[in-house]
Amino acid sequence: MRRHLCVGRNLGYIYDPIPCQLVSLIQKTGATSKCKVPVCSSPSPRTAGIQTRTLFSPFPQAPLLRPFMLEMSRQADVQGRVPRFLASHLGMLSATEGRCPSFCSMASRRMETKPVITCLKTLLIIYSFVFWITGVILLAVGVWGKLTLGTYISLIAENSTNAPYVLIGTGTTIVVFGLFGCFATCRGSPWMLKLYAMFLSLVFLAELVAGISGFVFRHEIKDTFLRTYTEAMHNYNGNDERSRAVDDVQESLSCCGVQNYTNWSISPYFAEHGIPPSCCMNSSDCNPQDLRNMTVAATKVNQKGCYDLVTSFMETNMGIIAGVAFGIAFSQLIGMLLACCLSRFITANQYEMV
Repeated sequence: MRRHLCVGRNLGYIYDPIPCQLVSLIQKTGATSKCKVPVCSSPSPRTAGIQTRTLFSPFPQAPLLRPFMLEMSRQADVQGRVPRFLASHLGMLSATEGRCPSFCSMASRRMETKPVITCLKTLLIIYSFVFWITGVILLAVGVWGKLTLGTYISLIAENSTNAPYVLIGTGTTIVVFGLFGCFATCRGSPWMLKLYAMFLSLVFLAELVAGISGFVFRHEIKDTFLRTYTEAMHNYNGNDERSRAVDDVQESLSCCGVQNYTNWSISPYFAEHGIPPSCCMNSSDCNPQDLRNMTVAATKVNQKGCYDLVTSFMETNMGIIAGVAFGIAFSQLIGMLLACCLSRFITANQYEMV
C-alpha cells in the first residue's frame, strides 16, 4: 500500500512530512491523551493538513510531532509494530492512563523533586545552626579556659597549656563553616554543598581520632598527671600561680598531697611552714604549729590524696565522656548525608529543567 504524506499545520507551526497512515492509526485508537493527538484530514500530499485536539498541554503551541514521529519511524515498522510501540513507549493507547510520556512526566518529576529539596534544605539549615552553636560553645570554653584554667590545665599535663588555643581554633573554624553551610543550603549550590560535606567528613575523622587516642592513652594521661602534680608540690611556695592552683585543687576536692598528706613531708615548703593550710578539714581548727607536726596534722587535714580522686573520677566518667565524644563525632555523618543528598537532588532538578 502506498504511503501518503501529511503536512501538518498547528497555530503557525509547520511540521515535517510524516506517514499519513501512522497518523490515521493514532486517530482510530481514539486516545484521549493530554498530549496533542494528530488527525489526518486528507490523503493528498499537497492538500493534506493536520488538525489537533488538545484537552490540556503543559507546553501549548509547541511542535511536538517532529521528535515524536521521527522516533517512531526509526524504531517501529508502520505496518506491524506501531500499535505495540505506541502502547509500550508512549502509553497513548490506554484511555484510562492518559499520560504524556515526555514533557508531562518530566514536569511531574520536577513537582515530586521540589518538596524533597525543600525538606532537605530545612533539615540541613537546622543541622548547620546546631553545628554553628557547637562551634560557639567550643570557642567560649576555649576563651574561658585560657583566662581562668590555664594554670590548672598545666597541672594535668606538661604540654597541655595549648589546649585552650586548640579549642579556640576549632570553635572558630566550626563557626565559619557552620555559616558557610547555611549559606550554601539557602543558595542551593551543589559544589558548595559538596565542599560542606567534605569539611564535615574532616571534622568527623579528627574527632574520631581524638576520641580513640584519648581512650587508648588514658593511662599515659594518668602518669603525666602524677608526675606534673608531684613537681608542682615539690616547687610549692604558696605565692605563684601553680601553688595557688594546687591550693584550689586541694580545697575544692577536699584532698591533700598526691597519694595522701604525708607526701608533703618531702617538700621544701614543709620544712619551713609545714603542710599548706589548704589541706585543713576545718580552717578555724588549724594552726601553723599543728601543720608542722605530722602526727598532730593527721587529725587536722584531709586524708585522701588528690591523684586518687582525679583518676577515680576519670575512670568513673570515662564511659560517659567517650559516649558523648563519639555521639558528637557521628552526628557529622548526618550532616554529610543531608548535604550530599541535597546536592544530588538539586543537580537532578537542574538537569530535568534543561
